Amino acid sequence: MPKIYDISISLEEGMLAYPGDPPFRATSVMKHEWGDPAELTSYTLGSHTGTHLDLPSHIIECGKELKDIPLDLLLGDAFVIDLSDGRGLINADEIRPHLLPGAKRILIRSSNSSSEYIGSREFKDDYRSLSMDGAELLVEAGISLVGIDYLSIEQFESRELEVHRYLLGHDLLILEGIDLRGVPPGKYEMICLPLKIQNASGAPARVILRQK
Repeated sequence: MPKIYDISISLEEGMLAYPGDPPFRATSVMKHEWGDPAELTSYTLGSHTGTHLDLPSHIIECGKELKDIPLDLLLGDAFVIDLSDGRGLINADEIRPHLLPGAKRILIRSSNSSSEYIGSREFKDDYRSLSMDGAELLVEAGISLVGIDYLSIEQFESRELEVHRYLLGHDLLILEGIDLRGVPPGKYEMICLPLKIQNASGAPARVILRQK
């Protein structure tokens, strides 16, 4: 039986959140202990909460929304590449040796995949992120989806969101907030199912990897 890895962050109050994003909230509406016949909870969250997919319209005016994305971009072979020994920006020279011919989806496991970063409830602004030349390499290589093991693929100080703008401007989807702790590098079948929200520019997703 192939091993299955759930690389999604659990949604819960107090969870890791990007500064300025709405916090996740769960509010009971009906409860058995209140004498209600069923349990019902109201959830509030931002569109980029936890493990989530960035769509072109997140940054690009009139860019593609979730309804415009074919499902076959979100299902299929994905390569987990291990860059956990590096530090600072993830650049093209670091990525290049791990790009295999024909690869369309890559998931970057960096030093963010630790209890100090993706496993913490405290946001760290020195997380590893993608450099501009790294983004250019991914586009040149024909990658259609890139995943990163923290809440943003962009350097924290960036105000112009150059990396987002470049990737999404080339319709390269960004999967942020994946938990690759315990996932060995290699080839997997990826199943990424964002919430089906009409006109969404981003959506939380349940993402699993099945060993090939």
